[in-house]
Amino acid sequence: LIENIRAGGYGPHGACPEILLMAPIRLHPDMEKGWLGEEFCGGLEKDAQLGAYLEKTARDAGVHFLNAGEFITAHPADGIHMDETGHAIMAEKVYEKIIEILK
Repeated sequence: LIENIRAGGYGPHGACPEILLMAPIRLHPDMEKGWLGEEFCGGLEKDAQLGAYLEKTARDAGVHFLNAGEFITAHPADGIHMDETGHAIMAEKVYEKIIEILK
């Protein structure tokens, strides 16, 4: 996907745009006990490794990175989605990262 974006001419004047790769929020620790638990069996272990994997991918590709899992955990209602507070935090962190990138 990163290579497709680079080759696509989507940036200013057809240049490569700045690319931000984001790791998702963390699963709620109790999510495997909920109604989606069977579907996400083993997901907590994979989730614990995903941020580091995507950070390395971003570094190797020379793109920006933001790990949402460092500041948001999913709401316990279903264990995979954010609540209103999580969305507000995400918006603020993405905004801060964009400002950092554009400086």
